[in-house]
Amino acid sequence: MGKDEKLIELVKAAIWYRIPSDYLLVDSWFTNTGLVDFVYNCHKKFHLLGMAKMGNTKLFHPWGDLSAKAILGKLSSSKQTRFSRRYRIHYAMTDVKLGIRQVRLFFCRRGKAEGWRILLITDTSVDFMRAYEIYAMHWAIEVFFCQQ
Repeated sequence: MGKDEKLIELVKAAIWYRIPSDYLLVDSWFTNTGLVDFVYNCHKKFHLLGMAKMGNTKLFHPWGDLSAKAILGKLSSSKQTRFSRRYRIHYAMTDVKLGIRQVRLFFCRRGKAEGWRILLITDTSVDFMRAYEIYAMHWAIEVFFCQQ
């Protein structure tokens, strides 16, 4: 069984055991079109929030079918990047379609020396600050379980 199938099996078990959740937090290894489709089609309503890879996957944007890197280039050239003093991070936001599903992408980076990273979320009503705070919980949970 592959990692994607195993993750979906674990999420289905969590739903069966009625473990409450609003978000499924995943790392870039798991964020893909199949998982986004699963979250949209699941009878229990929750959202996917995960780090995504800056790959060659074509995303449908009003500017056309572009890769994440091309979308970031257009956002940067049109001065749509912002800076959060609270988290000391540069970010840009846009809505795209991944396959047939609407998702929101947050491009973010700390400082000019670090590369851009992507947060992908299926909840298109969330702003960057809230998505960043929710994703930060991922690391707190992971550190908690690693220390046991």
